Amino acid sequence: HLAHLTKLPGGILPRTSFVVKFIIVFTFIFTTACSLGSGNYANKTHHSKNKNLGGKNYSQSPTAKWRPTKKNTIPYVSNARVKKWVKLFNGRLKPSFRKWVHRIGKYGPIIEQVLEDEGAPKDLIYLSMIESGFNLQARSHAAAVGPWQFISSTGKIYGLRNSFYTDDRQDLIKSTKAAARHLKDLHKIYKDWYLAFSAYNAGPGTVNRAIRRLHKRDYWKLSSARSRYFRQETKDYVPKFLAAMHIVKNYRKYGYSDKSFGSPIEFDRV
Repeated sequence: HLAHLTKLPGGILPRTSFVVKFIIVFTFIFTTACSLGSGNYANKTHHSKNKNLGGKNYSQSPTAKWRPTKKNTIPYVSNARVKKWVKLFNGRLKPSFRKWVHRIGKYGPIIEQVLEDEGAPKDLIYLSMIESGFNLQARSHAAAVGPWQFISSTGKIYGLRNSFYTDDRQDLIKSTKAAARHLKDLHKIYKDWYLAFSAYNAGPGTVNRAIRRLHKRDYWKLSSARSRYFRQETKDYVPKFLAAMHIVKNYRKYGYSDKSFGSPIEFDRV
C-alpha cells in the first residue's frame, strides 16, 4: 500500500518516498533482529520466573548467596610462580581483583549450574575470572569477546552466533556452555587440565608444537622461563588461574568477607 500511495504517474518513485520506505524497512529489520537476539541481560527489581535458556530452565534468586566450594575439582599446585600471582592479586592488582570477587557472587550461581549440566568441573569458573573478570562486554586486543573471551572463529565452532545485531559470546549461558564443551574437548586431547588451559589461551597448535619439540607433556616444563614456545601470557595463564582459585577459596585469609561477594543477579532476555 505504501508503494501505491507514493507512486507517481509513470511508475517513478520520488526520492523522499524512497528514504521513508528505507527507514521503515530498516526499522522493521532492526526491531525484529533485536527481539530475536539473545544474550542481553537486564537487572530486575523483582524475582524473575524461570526462563527456558537453551533447553533448560535456569533461575537465579538474589537470596541464594554464592560461596566457593572448598573441594578442588581442578588439581591445585602451589609453587613460586603461583605465589607470585597470589602476591600480585593481593597487592598491586587487588583493586581489580576485588571487583572480580564481587562479580563472581553475581554470576557464580548460574555459571556453576551450566558447568555442572555440561559435566565440566565447577572450578572452571576461575578461568572466566582471569579471562574477563566476569565482564560480559569485555573485548581484548585480539577481538576476543565476552566472559570467556571467545574469538569469533572458535565461538562459531561451538554455536555462538556473531552478527551486527547480536553476539552470543556475550551471552552468559551460551558462552559458558560453549566454553565448557571447548575445554572438555581440549582435556580429551591432552588428558591434562593445565595443557587444556594452555591450548585454550594459545591454541592447540602452539601446545602441540611445544610438546613435539621438547618431547614433554608437563605444563610446568613446557612453560618454564627458558621455554621459547609459549608467550609470557600463556606461561602466566595457569599460575594466574591457580592463584585466583586459591584466593577465592580462602577468601577470609586474604581479607575478604561474605559481603565481598555480590548478590546473584536476576536476569531476563530482551
